Amino acid sequence: MTPAQTITLNQIGHDPSRRGAPSTPNRGIEEIRGKVLFAAGEDAYAVAAHLRGSGTGIVLTGSEAAGQLRRLRATYPKMPLIADPKVYQDYTATLERPFAMPDADDQLSGLPAASLAEIAQAQLDQGATLAVLPMGYLAPGDAGPLRSAVAEANELSLRDVMLVVPADWSWLRGSHLKQFIAIVRQSTHPVAVALNNKGNALDDAACLHGYRSLFEQVPNAIAWRTDHNGLGAVAHGAAAAVIGFRASLRHISVEGDFSRSPENKHPQVFVPDLMMWGKSDFLRATYFTTVPAAGCTCGGCKGAAPDRFRDTPADILAGNLHNVDAFLADSRAMLTDPAGAREWWRQRILTAVQAMERFKLEAQRPRLKPRADIENWFNELV
Repeated sequence: MTPAQTITLNQIGHDPSRRGAPSTPNRGIEEIRGKVLFAAGEDAYAVAAHLRGSGTGIVLTGSEAAGQLRRLRATYPKMPLIADPKVYQDYTATLERPFAMPDADDQLSGLPAASLAEIAQAQLDQGATLAVLPMGYLAPGDAGPLRSAVAEANELSLRDVMLVVPADWSWLRGSHLKQFIAIVRQSTHPVAVALNNKGNALDDAACLHGYRSLFEQVPNAIAWRTDHNGLGAVAHGAAAAVIGFRASLRHISVEGDFSRSPENKHPQVFVPDLMMWGKSDFLRATYFTTVPAAGCTCGGCKGAAPDRFRDTPADILAGNLHNVDAFLADSRAMLTDPAGAREWWRQRILTAVQAMERFKLEAQRPRLKPRADIENWFNELV
């Protein structure tokens, strides 16, 4: 198994008064606190160049993540960097083995398999800001593997490590939520939570409420592999958020649950004023047929419409970087004090709902409505 490496993401709305400091001092979480990081794959080098000087960084994904980490660390010595091993794609955590660990008979030399501490240390040696502990997928219903993962991680004396919990979305709903929060609160290391769902888990109102509660109650929690909802997590106390600028990077997908359309190469772009996503050709053909899209004020668009991108390699990259710039602008606009951050997010949601109301009147399309997750936030906050 290739050693995993990772860094943590950003928090702006952290409230120290309601959070217990981790028992193990962690420099990595402080290095990325107040930042939004971006999940990237084969386009990591272009994204890193685009982020130069921004103060934020990258979570590397895919089979080349370890090599990318080493090369990017040599070029960008101060940039927060992480490599997500994504072991949860192929391994489900169990009570006895919550982490995806190499077996002794996998070692060509016949030497003992690497320990959890050695896997984490290898990531740090390769330049990771924080090392990721490779937990398997947390399936619905049985909390035993999560308890085991937290207990085993707490035994590590390493400082700059984090526990990524790739959980089924049902853990943040109903009676499961209280148990999930109680267990992850016992971690002495930062805990990053990613949700597996066939679509967007936060389209479910109960899950979104649980998502908000998680970051309000768990010290140094991180929103992992998410979308614009990462900003809401940060506003409600998350230590950081990892946002994917492509659909495949915004969610975890266990056993191919998350559907995509690889034959359509148009970039999926974020429309900031409406807080909605769509492939650029779909937006042109379906939404902005009679009323043009509002100009985007992010650094890359400079007033141009976000649905302009075609399916050429240059436009695909430009569309992805538009998403990066749009979230950088939002993260910089969010106030740093906890109350200010929560109010900023409330206003951001309210403004998006109002913008959709205006748009559907102008376009004479009365059935249009905000995304389900935006409506859920509206009902939670406004």
